[in-house]
Amino acid sequence: MKSPKIIFSLNTYPITNNRWNMGNKLINTIYMTGLSIQYATKWYAEVELYIDKIGFPFFKDFPCKVIQTDFENDAELWMKSKIEVIQKQTSAFIHVDNDVFFKKNIDLSFNSVIVERTDNAYYNYSSLVRFFNNYANELDYWNPDFKSIPCCGVLGFANMDVKNAFVSAFYTFEKTFKKHHIAYKNYLEEMGGPGNYQEPCLVIEQFNLGCLLDHNNIIPKKIIEGTNEIEQSQFANNIGYTHLYGSSKYDPKTIKRIHYLFETEFPDQYKELSKKIKNYSNSTLITNAV
Repeated sequence: MKSPKIIFSLNTYPITNNRWNMGNKLINTIYMTGLSIQYATKWYAEVELYIDKIGFPFFKDFPCKVIQTDFENDAELWMKSKIEVIQKQTSAFIHVDNDVFFKKNIDLSFNSVIVERTDNAYYNYSSLVRFFNNYANELDYWNPDFKSIPCCGVLGFANMDVKNAFVSAFYTFEKTFKKHHIAYKNYLEEMGGPGNYQEPCLVIEQFNLGCLLDHNNIIPKKIIEGTNEIEQSQFANNIGYTHLYGSSKYDPKTIKRIHYLFETEFPDQYKELSKKIKNYSNSTLITNAV
């Protein structure tokens, strides 16, 4: 099939409420999201952004369909807004995270499910998988030994039954997480506190999806090929694909690069967005952002 519509989502609550213990990252995230969307609209005809009322004024004039919506305020399960947007879809689509950049026109056609790549960094999952394995009896598809974990920087569905199964699986897993949240907090303390890299969203989204697809014998299409991180990085560079993983996206050098690319490749849009940010400079959300 041809490339379906591209959708983005931005919930400002987690990034203004100390996600990853990093303070307020609203301004940096606005520029990052803006550049990601500009690249997408350069190559693909149908692009949509779902955004809350705080972020809407910054993006309302972007060259895509901008849909204001309400998201649940959850800084811990910060990617839940992504699931809420995916749930709304009734035809083929691809959700793109706002730290993903298409620097070239990449072939995004697929038949059933598309993901970014296979995540080889199992060390980011192993401890959390062992923890959740104690409480996974609600998940009939759960496989603690599963290793071919899909990275969901890009995640799309052409089969709505599979999409609905994934959404349902997420909410089932969320209930499990909340039901045993005290045990989870105790686990975090034993692991050295929240500063130690323990990201439940990795398991609840990506590991969860991988187990579900594997259980149903569905092999997703991958944008990025490669058996290890070096091969995947080379492949991504060759096709013009960049994904800024985790908190690294807020490194000062990375932020500087985002501004440079945005201003160089989309000067008019960069100027307008910067003007809007300046006009909102008296907002508490802006003045407290770092």
